Amino acid sequence: MAHPAPAKATDIPVKDFRQIHIWPLVLDRVPGENWIDALSEKVRATNWKEVSDPWHIMPDKPDKDGKSIPGIYEEAVYFHDFVRDFLYQQGDDAQQKVFQHKDLKTLTATISDGTSDKEYRFDIDHCTLHLFPFGVAILTLELRYSASETNPLTLAQAQTLIDYLRRAYAPFWFGPGAPGLSPKNVLINDVPCGLGDLQDRTTSSNAMRERDLREPLFPWWEKILAPLAIDGTQAADATKDPVFRQVLDERIPVMTTLSLTRGEGSADFQSANLQRVSDGDWFRLAAADAAGNDSYPYNPDFLEKYRDSFFYDRFHASPHTDQASATRFLFAGYHFAAVGAGAFFDDLVTEHMRRHYRQMVFIVQLEHATLLMLSSRLSHAAKHKSLAGNAKAFRKEVI
Repeated sequence: MAHPAPAKATDIPVKDFRQIHIWPLVLDRVPGENWIDALSEKVRATNWKEVSDPWHIMPDKPDKDGKSIPGIYEEAVYFHDFVRDFLYQQGDDAQQKVFQHKDLKTLTATISDGTSDKEYRFDIDHCTLHLFPFGVAILTLELRYSASETNPLTLAQAQTLIDYLRRAYAPFWFGPGAPGLSPKNVLINDVPCGLGDLQDRTTSSNAMRERDLREPLFPWWEKILAPLAIDGTQAADATKDPVFRQVLDERIPVMTTLSLTRGEGSADFQSANLQRVSDGDWFRLAAADAAGNDSYPYNPDFLEKYRDSFFYDRFHASPHTDQASATRFLFAGYHFAAVGAGAFFDDLVTEHMRRHYRQMVFIVQLEHATLLMLSSRLSHAAKHKSLAGNAKAFRKEVI
């Protein structure tokens, strides 16, 4: 059976869509020494529950017969012992505080394609918050959209969702109440978050001037992160609480899993579904760019330089390999994606992405944020002449 020719992204159905946000925030201002204990106490008083056993943050996945598949096994055997010691610390020796929010059930985002609005309703399968004593917090949020006949999803829609859902704040505004490349509105557990003060673009600009040119976060992210005080939000009061800030640009690092499996129970030639994705759309997926009408999102000669770094094709569709399943892995510094089809992808690769691959991305983003934070603190300390010659004061300012 010959592989089909590439198709338009609007004509390629998506079976399942998952996006995992792994969002590092860094400590900007802190009113006291024991900030992490005081903040942990405040977090415990909300719907966040402290995790005593980090081995079981992710529940086991039931198989088709209802039996439990212990996904933690891969996490236990695939990592070196020092990585396991870091990820799964317990008791008084733990170097991190871990909290889980199980009351967040759904997120509904309104996305505009320029002519009309469409609501996409996601299940929230995972939401955790890690606090580290050296001044980094990481939010992990997993969204899942299962397509159906009544709620279909195309590859083009998935491309736009990948781009829009990862915005912490708008990169630009078309006008009041119209953020660019971002959801127009979000509901958490069916409760509208709205744009709040951001509805007025002038208010947003004034807030930037008042807060050292930092754009206020979208209200839905502020709601999910509460009670953390984030710079640029009303909750940020440096006289009472430690204040965190966005250390990257307006985008949150994400992982994406897209299943292009077609036909229930069909095992033959599933890998051919990946061949229907055009070369230009593969580049859009890798770079987490929204859908477009052009053959390529950018100059193809320019993109060709990045082909080897964007795509890992060991398990990609090929007439010489298993036709029942295929996976293509896509890489950018802010985006790691797996696109595949077939039972192996749906049952195993998806779980691998949610578990040990997620942990690997978590560590990378933690290290990246920590280095950026240290660089910022060093630059800030170097500006203060009062610290010159005072090693102890300089060290306190940096660490």
